[in-house]
Amino acid sequence: MLDELCLTLAPDLVGGDGPRIAGGRSVVRPMRLAHLALAGDVLLGRWTR
Repeated sequence: MLDELCLTLAPDLVGGDGPRIAGGRSVVRPMRLAHLALAGDVLLGRWTR
C-alpha cells in the first residue's frame, strides 16, 4: 500500500524498457495533492492518501 508519493517531473523525454513507478495488477486508490513546488524547470509534487 502507498500512503505518500513524492514525484518529480522534468521536461525530458525518456523512452525504453526501464522499470516503471508501479507494477502488478491495477488498483485504483484516490490520492490528493498535498504540496506542489516549482524549482527552475522541474515540478515537485507530494501526493497523500
